[in-house]
Amino acid sequence: MKHEIRFKKAKNTLKTLFIDIDKLFDIDRFYAVLFDNRNDELLFPYVVSRIENSKWEELKWDYRRLNPDLLPDLVINNKKPVFLENNFQRELKEIGAQYWPYNDSPYSWMGVPMITSDAQTIGALIVENMHTIQAFGKDAINKIGKISEQLTAVIVNTEFLERKITLMESVNKFGSELTSKIQSTESDILELIHQRASDIMDTKNMYIALYHSDTSKPDDLEKNIINGKINFEIMNVEVEGRVIKNKKWSREVKKGQYGRTEEIIISQKPILIKSKEESEKWYNEDGRKEFIGESFASWIGVPIKSNINVLGVIATYHKTKEYLYDEDDLMALRMMANYAAVAIENVRSIKEQKRQADKYYSEFVSAIQIISGEFAHRLTNYVGTTPTWIRRIDEILINSQLKNNVSLYLNKIKNNNNELFVFAEKFKYVIKQIETLNNKEWIHLKTVIENIIKKVSEDVENQKIVYKLNIENEHIRILSYKDHLSQTLSDIIKNAVDAIQEEGQIMINCSLLTYKNMDTISIQITDTGHGIPKDAVNRIFEAFYSTKVSKGGIGLGLYLSKMRLDRMGGTIDVLSENNQGTTFIIQLPIESDSLRTNKQ
Repeated sequence: MKHEIRFKKAKNTLKTLFIDIDKLFDIDRFYAVLFDNRNDELLFPYVVSRIENSKWEELKWDYRRLNPDLLPDLVINNKKPVFLENNFQRELKEIGAQYWPYNDSPYSWMGVPMITSDAQTIGALIVENMHTIQAFGKDAINKIGKISEQLTAVIVNTEFLERKITLMESVNKFGSELTSKIQSTESDILELIHQRASDIMDTKNMYIALYHSDTSKPDDLEKNIINGKINFEIMNVEVEGRVIKNKKWSREVKKGQYGRTEEIIISQKPILIKSKEESEKWYNEDGRKEFIGESFASWIGVPIKSNINVLGVIATYHKTKEYLYDEDDLMALRMMANYAAVAIENVRSIKEQKRQADKYYSEFVSAIQIISGEFAHRLTNYVGTTPTWIRRIDEILINSQLKNNVSLYLNKIKNNNNELFVFAEKFKYVIKQIETLNNKEWIHLKTVIENIIKKVSEDVENQKIVYKLNIENEHIRILSYKDHLSQTLSDIIKNAVDAIQEEGQIMINCSLLTYKNMDTISIQITDTGHGIPKDAVNRIFEAFYSTKVSKGGIGLGLYLSKMRLDRMGGTIDVLSENNQGTTFIIQLPIESDSLRTNKQ
């Protein structure tokens, strides 16, 4: 990216500088060459050749690979000016170079490198005279050298500002991609890091590692001791010009054998290596180990840090090219790592919530199975024998004067027995609902809710209730468990109907929200009923707690609704005051690629 900025700025500046160069020197050709050290390529932003007297022709030369045997490449590679003005062919042979670009050779040739303040060669300026020896004068090197310094300063300063802006735009784009949707796995996040880092720097050799501490041997960062495992989730290596994606692998941390990855985890600070000499110096310090077998010429690594914990390390390097990365690259990579840390923590948090929900669900099913077994046992003992005892009493009292009086109470026993069977059937239905877990499917939210409203309104006696449905986007489809969601919404709407004595309204509002850095669908169900007593609000989600015992409620409806939503990773809350109506608020997370708002 920075080389594109150099090319554009150099071309514009050189057109202006050439006016002065033409006045200073007797030249027949002038060109500038820029060096792209990422790919060892030479680019030619400005080339002019004299046609006749004061007429010049601007040429376009294609980029090519660096070849130290060629004359302009020699200037760049050696970082020194070359001045040939007496006997061009003899002098060319003495320095062991070949002329480029054409077979015809000049009489006078001068090349001066463009060197930055941190000793990086970014290109060279070349002037040629095709008909005169000693054409440039005694002070030519100094003159063209000053022009080279001027051009280098313009390019570097412009690049500094423009590159910072471009880097920030790229990093912000990366942050937006992470926060606009919840990534489904940690691997998705790490792949996105690699993709976006590749847009702004050389990542042909790149790894992203996650650190997992050993709970049996806690880390002691104050003493520079870590005892966990480093998992290299992404490992790309350049081999003969091709990028090879290696398999994931792990490394156990060993005390006193810390590489740069371990050092970043311990210090929680980034590392920037610009040269081979600097790299070898780093490894020569006590306690440091080089695991690959060679020290790299350029290396940059940053921690993926969340609060006080380092989750992992992002690093990219080059084996032979020096000064490939700078402080701007370091800043950009650190910002990307910060975004990634938040995203990884969110994924882990969601994963833990689901694990807890699965555990809770499993424990609850086990408990219900025990309870239902005990219930079935008692039902067999009590209910199953009751009809037999009733018949025996009838036989004993068949000729007795007490028969009429006793029959009255026997009928009451029969009725109670029948109610107990009804309760048992209802309980069996509840068990079936708990144990049923269908696969996820695409749910058209508007259709599901409309069907529930239609069925409820047809089944209830109160026909004075007005149902109002408001959906932010009527085409919203979510990927979830249809049966669980339908049963939950149905139970809550039925409760709302029961809360309205005569006339009233039930309002259902659906909208897309961002809640705790997650995309969610919010469903609010509000009724104008009698509300829930203050002392009951905090207990309505408890098992076997009911405010409708007199109407046959067993206190499992809302409890199961909450359990289903927990299973789906959602939440349910209630707002209510006595005689002021009630609002249930359901929020369901929308996982990556689990939302559609277009017409299907």
